[in-house]
Amino acid sequence: MTHGLAASAGSAGPTQRGSDELLPYLTTRAEMVLTEASDALLGWTGDHLPGADPTALAFAADTIVRLVVSHIVLPGAPIEQTATALANLAVHLFTTARPSH
Repeated sequence: MTHGLAASAGSAGPTQRGSDELLPYLTTRAEMVLTEASDALLGWTGDHLPGADPTALAFAADTIVRLVVSHIVLPGAPIEQTATALANLAVHLFTTARPSH
């Protein structure tokens, strides 16, 4: 499950040049970037975690997207390492969302 999420993030993830192109959107259209990225993660969770709590999933997706933005703006490790770590964290957060009652 983690591999599929990491692949999705990696295929859409920035290269060094790509992150430079993304930075203006983060300052002028941050809401759009956060919404689109969160929606993409929620689409993934809908396919893989039916029945999970939508509120918990939305919070987890928003949190992961904000962490991704932080790492784009101020990278702390190689892109592949960061993408894998964030995908693992996302799967952990998503899979701990309690099912709706």
